Amino acid sequence: MDDPKMKNFDLKTLREIGNIGAGHAASALAGMINKKVMMDVCHVALVTIRDMAGILNHQHGEVLDVQLGFSGDINGSGYYLMSKGAAWELMGMLRDHSQGGDKVFDGHHLTAFKECGGILLSSYLKAISSLCKFFLVIAASHSAHNMDFVSNLLFGHHTADERVFCTETVFIEGENRVKVCFCLILDNRSLEVMFKGV
Repeated sequence: MDDPKMKNFDLKTLREIGNIGAGHAASALAGMINKKVMMDVCHVALVTIRDMAGILNHQHGEVLDVQLGFSGDINGSGYYLMSKGAAWELMGMLRDHSQGGDKVFDGHHLTAFKECGGILLSSYLKAISSLCKFFLVIAASHSAHNMDFVSNLLFGHHTADERVFCTETVFIEGENRVKVCFCLILDNRSLEVMFKGV
């Protein structure tokens, strides 16, 4: 967080918000598969879309995403992101067996990913709105399969200097480890509302 405008947001508060949101998403996943889901340490950051572009393209490559718009006391977009490989592991977790094969996503896989991602992202957002004490209306989700998530989606709808609140963690169930990333794109007013509530 080298940008002076971003230093007003305390790192400890960032971590608290991200951890609680991701923890509720992990609980939602546990409810879906009827198994205990643990969560690894969260990595939380407040970055620009430009910075996020470098992070995602370096770490993930081909990305699957679910997006939810939200409005109310704050306005913005939420994204649930996974690499194609991690999404395949998630599908195996949901079906209670290894997916194997050549990891080709057909319509059934994408539908399951969208439904699961929508539930996890909604849980993440609802936990944050409850923690920060603001009213939130969440829109219907939609998903995409992007070879280059940042170029195809983010830069198509947002500017390079917009703020992104990112929470990255790993969901763990037995031997399965699935890396996930939740991102909220918010204007400065919405960021201030969110942080004042904690």
